[in-house]
Amino acid sequence: MLFLVAGAVTAADTLAVSEHQSPELIEVENSSNYLSPPAENVTRQQYETADLDVSGAIAADAARLQGDKERNRVEYELTRAAEPAEVAEELIAPIEHDVARLETKQRHLVQNHSAGDISDGTFVREVVRHEATAQQYRSIAEHVREEVALPDALGTRYGNLRGEIPLLPAPLSEQLDRATTGEVDPTQVYIQSSPNSFVLGTVVDETYVRQAVLFDQRDRAADDQFVLDSRAAPEAAFSRGTSLYPWANNDNFGPNIQGFGTSSVYLFSSSHSHGELRSYLDGGTTNPFYEYQQKNALSVPVTQFTQDTNNGLRLTVESTAPTGPMRVQVLGTGDTELSDIDVSINGQTLVRIDDGEDFWTIQPVGTFEVTATTPEGESVTVTVS
Repeated sequence: MLFLVAGAVTAADTLAVSEHQSPELIEVENSSNYLSPPAENVTRQQYETADLDVSGAIAADAARLQGDKERNRVEYELTRAAEPAEVAEELIAPIEHDVARLETKQRHLVQNHSAGDISDGTFVREVVRHEATAQQYRSIAEHVREEVALPDALGTRYGNLRGEIPLLPAPLSEQLDRATTGEVDPTQVYIQSSPNSFVLGTVVDETYVRQAVLFDQRDRAADDQFVLDSRAAPEAAFSRGTSLYPWANNDNFGPNIQGFGTSSVYLFSSSHSHGELRSYLDGGTTNPFYEYQQKNALSVPVTQFTQDTNNGLRLTVESTAPTGPMRVQVLGTGDTELSDIDVSINGQTLVRIDDGEDFWTIQPVGTFEVTATTPEGESVTVTVS
């Protein structure tokens, strides 16, 4: 079953399941909000650069090669079968099992990173490998849906797969994959983790990309509260989405809701003037558990302008909202043009730039320090809170 509801919701549309506690959404002034775990649950936030990684690329390529081989096998069997639906019936249970196992691996990866048991580099490599594996299952499931006339019950099971966490679109994970194989330039990514969630963010060519997963907001065992609502489930889910992302609830942006099979997953999406929002709501918790956003970094309003001058350096930080895009500029105030200036956040060096240059990064959660240091050891620091 696939359904769409589009258009703005008025204040009179009160969601019957509003007693459920909302996740923490970071409010963004004049732009779409960000899904986030409670700040007190965040145990780790760092920056890591994904670049050419031979061992990581080999592991991801092995997963892709296995996926290509399996898809070719499936295509061959479907072509030869007198009843392709019977082949699809044999495939669905193993795919469901493997996707569930992949989600378990993702959860363990996040828990290990949150606990400090693995490095940021290992985390990125595993995210890339998991994405390569997920692409295999997406490809096979999509091919079956497109090429085979499925009975209703079987079609529903394949439709339900589209709402499973490992198979949701992950453009940032794909970007990291391309960076580790050398297809694109190295990509610096912000990594935030808690025991049950992670957030990834980056800015590439002034395009801000953010991906967030809150595993504990997905409850498959709970009753779908949107179905139990007095209104139709799509309308109730749409109302919930617009209450969480009020700025995106604009007819000009074309917000809509979409369901997947008979699962309790609903996609609230909006193609707005700053970019794109895709938020997946769980009917059991009525909360988002997965969110992807892409925005023009220049379109996100600056909420705080912080500047200081010291030791011949002027450091300017233009911040927006926690885990949002942030621009940093360093300018020499003396007669000599400076070069090779290291810029760090909370002691972690992110980039080396020259006099007058700026760069984009991701704003961390909480109070933080940005420092610019010359090769001679002269520095200036600003504190943003």
